[in-house]
Amino acid sequence: MTISAENVRVIHACNGIVTDFAFTFKIFAKDDIKVIATDSGSNETILAITTDYTVIGENGKFESGGMVSTVKEIDGVMTSYAYPDGYTITILLNLAFEQGIDLAYGGQYSSRSLEQMSDRLTKICQQLNDAIRRSLILSPVSALSNLTVPDPVSGRWLYSPDGVTLAWAESIEATGLVVTDYAKTLLDDINASTALTTLGLTAFIKTLMDDANAYTARKTLQTPMSRVLTVAKTAAYTILSTDDGMLIPVDATAGNIAITLPAVATLWNGFCIGIKKIDASANYVESTPNGAETIDGVSSHFLRRQNNMVWYVVDGTGWKIAINTEIANSEIIGIMINDSVKDPAAGIAGLRTLGTGATQAVSNSDARLSDERTPLDASVTQRKLNYAVGDALIISNDAESAIISVRTWTKVKEIVVARIGALRIRFTLKKNGAGTAAVYGRIYRNGVAVGAQQSRSESGVTEFSEDISSWAPGDLCQIYAYGYNADHTASITNFRLYSMYRQAEGVTLA
Repeated sequence: MTISAENVRVIHACNGIVTDFAFTFKIFAKDDIKVIATDSGSNETILAITTDYTVIGENGKFESGGMVSTVKEIDGVMTSYAYPDGYTITILLNLAFEQGIDLAYGGQYSSRSLEQMSDRLTKICQQLNDAIRRSLILSPVSALSNLTVPDPVSGRWLYSPDGVTLAWAESIEATGLVVTDYAKTLLDDINASTALTTLGLTAFIKTLMDDANAYTARKTLQTPMSRVLTVAKTAAYTILSTDDGMLIPVDATAGNIAITLPAVATLWNGFCIGIKKIDASANYVESTPNGAETIDGVSSHFLRRQNNMVWYVVDGTGWKIAINTEIANSEIIGIMINDSVKDPAAGIAGLRTLGTGATQAVSNSDARLSDERTPLDASVTQRKLNYAVGDALIISNDAESAIISVRTWTKVKEIVVARIGALRIRFTLKKNGAGTAAVYGRIYRNGVAVGAQQSRSESGVTEFSEDISSWAPGDLCQIYAYGYNADHTASITNFRLYSMYRQAEGVTLA
């Protein structure tokens, strides 16, 4: 037969199922091939014919190749064996370098014998060529020849000392180079992270060095950028993590605007964001945290005056107010005395500084000031101290509210707040009707629940008291009621606001 193809090897991938592997090159006997099994770690095992594999050909011949079947002895019986996924089976030509046909001198020769001789020599040439192609070969244009590779020496590497010959590099004697244990450990580290640990760098420094850009590094350092957004927000906006350090102007001319703060868990300790109301309208800007999160303990925060500004900061667990000019700009100076008033205790016609008389007024020891809502002396104008939680009654709405029988939260009382701060709020919930069906009452601010849900299931009354913070001028302090049915109704009485001091102010009943 003619032999044209130079294919003398084939590689098959295993899958744990296949046991038969074909080869397409000619061999002369079953043992003219070598079969190698290679695992996923590149470990090679040369398989043995009969004990590890069998070979069959068409009609017992191998003119066009044959089939290798992998086997294994199990309990004394040779059984087909499938190598697992990740293995490969390599079948390659492995002829002995010999020619076994002897032609008698002067005799007649069989063409079959001559062809077998020629085919075997051809296959041996192909086998050698396959080996040569896997060897180190000089370039065809190289002037070198007869290049000899020295015998291997453990721990050395091959190099050319003169550009003509090859040699193994000499090793350095341990006495010639002093390497400390620290340097040895550093050199042995398998990756950059391990090396940084050997160098004694903290996890914080390693994180900082791994940061991909300046923004991420600033986040690691928890350093705000203090940027100002140039275009004002005129509609609802959700704060982004990339807004860190940004002062965001908000124009509420067209209507109230909602600002939504992201979940604290998605941010980092020290994240801060500033909100500034830039318009002169009566509309407000409301900032609301994510889900059940709060801002200094309340469910939302408001800006109501032009140029008022607030900075919110993440403290690791929640939102805190760091700067709030709504407080700084409000009328919280406590006592304002007309310039034209002559205060006998101060002894001057026009007060320009706070003296003894002013101190008396602040401490409520001035006889011209009253604990009631109207000053006794009209020449002294008492003005809006910050609210602080206390037990001094500042306003009340005691009359019984409308009777609520529906299972819907319904507003029954409302007071307009005049100042900033925290209030103690009390109300009495009345259950009308026998039986144990519960009715409810709850404190709201501007239509949003801020107090706990209070309940009473028996006929009669219960007084409830809660301290609620973050009130702002113009806020609506409200009581909502929730009934059950016509036989189990709810009503509210004794709706009262308390502060630390009884101050004359403009809180009104709505």
